[in-house]
Order: sequence, then structure tokens, then C-alpha cells
Amino acid sequence: MPNFLPKKYANVSKLQTEKNKRTICVITGTRAEYGLLYWLMKEIQNDPRINPNLEFSGIAITRGNLWHAEEAEWHKILKNKYGKLVLPPIANRTEINMAETQGLDIFSYKPPRDPTSIASSSKATQEYATLADEIKKRIDNT
Repeated sequence: MPNFLPKKYANVSKLQTEKNKRTICVITGTRAEYGLLYWLMKEIQNDPRINPNLEFSGIAITRGNLWHAEEAEWHKILKNKYGKLVLPPIANRTEINMAETQGLDIFSYKPPRDPTSIASSSKATQEYATLADEIKKRIDNT
């Protein structure tokens, strides 16, 4: 397992760690990113300066093509293995690609007509708003 922490932190006293604990949230959008971040998250969990009760709170499939058999199967496997940890998926939609090419987030690219709403009639903004609401609920309940 790689060590991501500088050696200068190897001998941190228990008093310092209790006083300076940090809570960290890691959000990743793809299974490839999760694979790359896995060891970093393990290192964070094992670091005495960081919240020892750090929990894995969800898996989000973003820009997925769940109508493709392989991705639908992957989503089904995740749901079976992790249950409620699987967050609402985000489909790969043209408007997301268009927003990216213009350097905008989806909410700026497709703003709502109603100023009190975050999501417009766009399916992409609705999916991202649903995902954001679910993540916020999980963070607020910890």
C-alpha cells in the first residue's frame, strides 16, 4: 500500500491528533476514479489525525449509459452488493457534453425558469439535483 502522508507526520502525539482531527469527504464519479482513490481513502481512514469514524457514504454512477447491457449489469451488481450506498445515477446526456465544451456546469448551461428552483426542465439538471440532494441528506445525517 502506498504511503501518501509526509514522514514529518509519522510521530504526531495523541493530544495533537484529538485536538486537530479533520473530517474529509471524498467524492468520485467513476469506478476508475474510485479504483485510483481506494488506497488514498484507506490511508485517510488509518490516519490518527483524521476522523476515525470516516465512512464510505455512497457510490454515484455519473455519465453512465445504463441502457447498455454491460453498464446496466454493473449497476445491478453494485445495487446488490452495496444496496442503499448506490446513489441515483446520472445518464450520459448531450447537454452535459455541451456544457463542458462551453466551460459551464450543467446548472449554468440549462438554468431553471423558476428562480427558486435549482433544476430546469432538463433531465440532466434534474438528475444532478437529485444526486446533490441525496449527498446533502447523507452528510447532514452523519
